[in-house]
Amino acid sequence: MSPTFTELVSAWEAAYRMYMSHWQLVQANGFSSAEDAAVISAAARGVADAWHELAKWRGLPWWCVASLESSVEGFREVSAQWHDKAVASGAGDGR
Repeated sequence: MSPTFTELVSAWEAAYRMYMSHWQLVQANGFSSAEDAAVISAAARGVADAWHELAKWRGLPWWCVASLESSVEGFREVSAQWHDKAVASGAGDGR
């Protein structure tokens, strides 16, 4: 059974809270390890994935889908940047 729109929104909220909690820790304590970067990369990827699932919901206005997909692109870019930091800091492939 497919998730409801409310469940998709809840999944996005959880993913965004996870991302923000990790990002705030790094902002407060400074970037200290490849693991920090890998965790933030994965969290940003989770937000992008959640945005993408929302964008696939049938019946949304085109402008809403465009906005959601723009957010997907933004968070994929954030994820890629943190992935590159993880790799540069010695976390293997950063995942």
